[in-house]
Amino acid sequence: MNELQNDLLRTFDAKLHGLVNEFDESVRAEIREVWKSIDPGPSCRYSSELLMGIHEIVGKAYVDRGRQAAEVVRTSLCDIPDGVIVAMGDPFKQIIEQFFLNDPYLLLVSNTPGVYERRNAFPGKFFKESYDHHMALIKVTAANVTRRSIDRMNLLIVEAVLKAKARREGAQAESTTTISIVNSTLGSLQTGAGSISTVSLPA
Repeated sequence: MNELQNDLLRTFDAKLHGLVNEFDESVRAEIREVWKSIDPGPSCRYSSELLMGIHEIVGKAYVDRGRQAAEVVRTSLCDIPDGVIVAMGDPFKQIIEQFFLNDPYLLLVSNTPGVYERRNAFPGKFFKESYDHHMALIKVTAANVTRRSIDRMNLLIVEAVLKAKARREGAQAESTTTISIVNSTLGSLQTGAGSISTVSLPA
């Protein structure tokens, strides 16, 4: 891989992380806001209700995060010359897989039992069974949405590579046709010139 391709990959990676870092922090702030309803008083929310709300927040966030990342992929591919993009399909896919490797929300959500404990939550408000149930649902949602997002972005890359190859092959075919026409024309001119040179002039 040459220096240009490495620069393009670094830029692509930086765009992905730059776009979602601010978004991820806003989602984490929403989760912390939900935690504010955990307190020692009777109005403290039950863990099942609270985690259901968190599930809705992160479920939507996974979808929006994937869409934003897909838009980065789409716009990045548009800026790359055909001759370069043909060789960069797999490296782009590797960056995308790496990007989605670490979940941005699960670690924070898993701190929920500790929040109930540290804030001396009203007795009977936290149920480990409901916590385990909702955490399992969140993990399934994360896995499914993330996989669909990765597949969508990989498809964008495959399409871009195929279109670039088609354009290159079309340009090469057109170039070959043009060269054939030029050679044919030159050949005709040379044949005509030869014929003219052999004409005998009258004495």
